[in-house]
Order: sequence, then C-alpha cells, then structure tokens
Amino acid sequence: MKRVRFVHPWMLAIYPILFLFSHNIGELSLDAIVWPVAISLTATALLWLVLAKIFRSAEKGALLTSALLFLFY
Repeated sequence: MKRVRFVHPWMLAIYPILFLFSHNIGELSLDAIVWPVAISLTATALLWLVLAKIFRSAEKGALLTSALLFLFY
C-alpha cells in the first residue's frame, strides 16, 4: 500500500512565522522563532490528529487542518 505524506498543513503552520521573521531579520535573532515554530507545529499536529480521528481519514484531516490554518492566519 502506498504511503501518502501531507506537507501542506506543516507549510501553512510555519509560513506566517517565517514571513514575519524575514521582514524583521535585522531586529531578531534566529533563536526568536524557535518557540513560535514549535508551538505552531505542535498545535497543527494535534489538530490534524483529532480531525483524522473524527473523519477516519488522514487526507481529509490534513485538508481540513490546512483550511482552518488558512482561515486562522
């Protein structure tokens, strides 16, 4: 059976943090984004796991996670 990997929720989770960091790169150090990225990825993982359990499909859970992240950010 083919194993499918979903990267879109992870990319949508870290994009706003990296975008803000790139616009303020002179004022921040790289250490300043470690906690926000970790929190965002952890929240995304939890949301995806819950939605995958509810819909009994990893693909549907990933799509809805991406949609909710898009609406949140």
